[in-house]
Amino acid sequence: MELSESHESSIEVQHKILRHISSGSKTSSYVAEDRAGNLVTLTYLERDKIIQQHKMLQHYSGLSLEEAEKKAITIADDYRERFFRAAERVGHLAHDHVAGIVDQGYDEKREQCVVITEYAPGVDFFYATQGLTELQQITLFAQALEGLDFIHQSGFLHLNVKPKRVRVNLDHTPPWVKFTDFGLAIPKKAYSGIYSGTALYMAPEVVMGENEQIDDRADLYSFGIMAYYALTRHHPLEHRLRAENDRQKLKMIVGREGVMAPPSQYRRSIPTELDAFCIKLIQKNPTERGFSTAAAALKYLRDTWPEASKSMPTEMTTTLVA
Repeated sequence: MELSESHESSIEVQHKILRHISSGSKTSSYVAEDRAGNLVTLTYLERDKIIQQHKMLQHYSGLSLEEAEKKAITIADDYRERFFRAAERVGHLAHDHVAGIVDQGYDEKREQCVVITEYAPGVDFFYATQGLTELQQITLFAQALEGLDFIHQSGFLHLNVKPKRVRVNLDHTPPWVKFTDFGLAIPKKAYSGIYSGTALYMAPEVVMGENEQIDDRADLYSFGIMAYYALTRHHPLEHRLRAENDRQKLKMIVGREGVMAPPSQYRRSIPTELDAFCIKLIQKNPTERGFSTAAAALKYLRDTWPEASKSMPTEMTTTLVA
């Protein structure tokens, strides 16, 4: 696939990589230091990994190895295009709970596409919530919803809301949340491409390709699954791992999904109001989710827990203080 001239621009990445943050099926991220000593995050698109994954999937679906490789290369080039377009779209975003984009281009030294973003110190959302009480987690939920509301108000959907994409700085008082990685971000209006995400967190309408139904509520569903997982330490959609990279198989699995058990089934100490909050967010039908916007979900938390939603309660703190 031919990329536009702006997409082909090379950048000189002279950053010193300090450590690896995370790796997914398409990208790998690192903490790095620029020449001035500022910390940033480098996110590289793993083109070879994408090709190998899709080559095998296409081969298993009946294509010869040669045909499968050609198809996989086309898919990888499409990801590259979307990777840069997403970065271009959200490059202007600036918010306390959103990590901004510094630069993007093609790193000739590594022969990989890279997006350089503001460094968001801390750990992923799931790790950050370990040892916290339910009320303490509400503070982090509220900050995440603030960031998500800003993204939506700016005219975009994140479409990859999950613990690895939400960083929490535990050294900040109170702990500070930032959204990262906009590799799948799309404009809310006038978008005609393919909607993607991570199988374990994708809203049913995204999986099924029901484009007319995809709006803010898709991100809220993903947020609801993340909150459910953080509260219970049990992932309600773990069965989707059987079709993580196979969209057709994933559609079959999602089509058979029923009503999820309330979080309180796994952790009885969860307050009734918080249980109801999660249940509303994870409804299969977007029209039944109870909240149509992140602002509405945030208002619910602030109205129900006016103090805990703004400042983390310190009583009964365990892992955080330790």
